[in-house]
Amino acid sequence: MSERKIRNMEFSSSPGNSRSWATRKGCLITAHGFPSSTVLCANDRMAIGLLAAADEKGLRIGRGSGYAMRIAGHDDHPLARFTYPPLMTVAQNYKAIAEKTLATLFSLIGNGGSFSERLALRREGKLIMRASA
Repeated sequence: MSERKIRNMEFSSSPGNSRSWATRKGCLITAHGFPSSTVLCANDRMAIGLLAAADEKGLRIGRGSGYAMRIAGHDDHPLARFTYPPLMTVAQNYKAIAEKTLATLFSLIGNGGSFSERLALRREGKLIMRASA
């Protein structure tokens, strides 16, 4: 069985700067700088910018034969369903996250500002299948 190596590529982007981020990614697309044809972006705004950059380079985005890349985001931005192609993403239950955050904060206040051990919580996301990946 062959082992597939996944390379984590980190890029910084300030909020509201997805267009600039996408322009830099367009350079990577042209230079074949991505190690894979599948890109999972840290959030939907970055993924939307990458969709735009790929489109500017004439690349078809989606799954199946004839498509150059698959792009997915994370956070289910309200505009993700309206991109072309519609952006695949992961939705979070923000209400549950907020409730747990407040409960933890109140517990921290009740414990005098510290916990005896580190808290690590995982929340299940919901995969929203759309045509971009």
